[in-house]
Amino acid sequence: MRLVRPALVATLAAALCAAAPALAQDANANIAKPACTKPQFPGRLASEAQKKSFNKDVETYAQCIKKYVSDQQKLADDHIKAANAAAADYNNAVKELQSEIDKAKE
Repeated sequence: MRLVRPALVATLAAALCAAAPALAQDANANIAKPACTKPQFPGRLASEAQKKSFNKDVETYAQCIKKYVSDQQKLADDHIKAANAAAADYNNAVKELQSEIDKAKE
């Protein structure tokens, strides 16, 4: 008799899949929004100085958003690596346990 039952594994996997959207929503609540200030369009009657200032503000806004996105992608990459490492550890542990179980049957 195998100690690791496929039905149990399937049930646990289904439960994790069902809970994933709720967990993702909770995780998103903790993520700070970008602290970038959206520029205000000065209108078509703006002076040259206002237009120049607006263009500078647009560039500053773009750089701020790019940095935010880059920082968030780095965090996501780190989390993906950690999750993959945990899954690999689990898979190795299950293989070792199954090997021990199989040896005990002999």
